[in-house]
Amino acid sequence: MSDPTTSPSLDEATAEVVRVRREQLRVAEERLTSAAGAPSPGRLDLWWPGVHHAIGRLTDAFAHHVEGTEGPDGLLEEISSAAPHLSNEVDHLRADHRQIADALAALARRTAPRTDDEVDSVRSATLEILSALARHRFAGSDLLWRAYQVDIGGVD
Repeated sequence: MSDPTTSPSLDEATAEVVRVRREQLRVAEERLTSAAGAPSPGRLDLWWPGVHHAIGRLTDAFAHHVEGTEGPDGLLEEISSAAPHLSNEVDHLRADHRQIADALAALARRTAPRTDDEVDSVRSATLEILSALARHRFAGSDLLWRAYQVDIGGVD
């Protein structure tokens, strides 16, 4: 059984993979922020395809993140094995994955908005997802710190 007062180590190659995945996710988040924030009045035929494409990119980046963290040799399983005292935090991140993936899927299924109110609704849903992703990123950084005493870069 692991001693919660000592930290297992995270090899540098794995830490770099985590950093790269986080950067890919951050870039996809920025693209969605930019697309959703573009002017929409009188431009819905341009605005919605850009937003819908950015949702798809973020969905793909997030799926890649989930695969890397929850896959058979994923980071969350490694943390659960190396630091069982952190299992509640690991479970919370897994639950985040399901909730965020569901929210992204729901947003992707929306039809093209036809009114300003519908645009506002898409933007509100987008902001909720982006906020959930930020909270998830913060929790992930804290978990990696608690498990390995590794700072993977909270700024990115």
